[in-house]
Amino acid sequence: MLHKSHSRKWLLVGVLVASTFGISTVAMAHAPLRGSAPLANQNLKKAPTVVELLAGEAGLGTSPDDYISVLDASGSNHASPLTTSAQGDFSRISAPVSSMNTGWYAVHWNVMSEDGHPMGGEGGGWWAFGVNGKTAKAATRKIALTNPSKPSGVPTSMSTSLNGLRVGLRTFTATVKWGTITSVKWTIVNSPIAQHKGATFSWPVSCVKKTRVCTAMGIIPFVANYRIDVQISAKTKQGQLTSVWSTTATSAG
Repeated sequence: MLHKSHSRKWLLVGVLVASTFGISTVAMAHAPLRGSAPLANQNLKKAPTVVELLAGEAGLGTSPDDYISVLDASGSNHASPLTTSAQGDFSRISAPVSSMNTGWYAVHWNVMSEDGHPMGGEGGGWWAFGVNGKTAKAATRKIALTNPSKPSGVPTSMSTSLNGLRVGLRTFTATVKWGTITSVKWTIVNSPIAQHKGATFSWPVSCVKKTRVCTAMGIIPFVANYRIDVQISAKTKQGQLTSVWSTTATSAG
């Protein structure tokens, strides 16, 4: 059973995820994800023995469609079959993991809620973490993003920077004087490893109001071709606008 302080940490993680990426735990018809461990975009000093989800509904984790996979760069899965236990009114869903060496990993998961909806979406949810992962030094890359919908009142293209388009823990920076970045997501669109295709990794964003500089930090776990989607909220003459600027980029090892 989780200690009381650990339970509070899980709940806090759920609240932060909900506020950062616009997930409403009230409006959703199916069970929300309240927390996960290890945390996304964390580089651990020691390999975990288990990967866990905290689902906001009791009695989950027993469907044959439920899964937690922990994938390495080769696509190998280090997770064992699921176990589930009650955590108050929630479900603690766990997968023991083993044989994890130094490197970067991706968790791919899905759990069916009581009403039959997959909590992770049709393609499942993802997050990345490291085990003493190495981030090689690399030249800063300028990355141009465009908005194909060409919304009026805002630029249709923008310039951003990334401190190295290589596998590792990276920092994405952009100055947006006309709006605020609300999310940054990396999706693998092409990879020699079939298990990696479709993986989507969200990076938390912070913006400084005075300078209009927004920064997102997160993990590029694997060598692959990614689509980078940056969602921006801006005030225009037509009203509040929320739209996405995107590009593709290929990471190196």
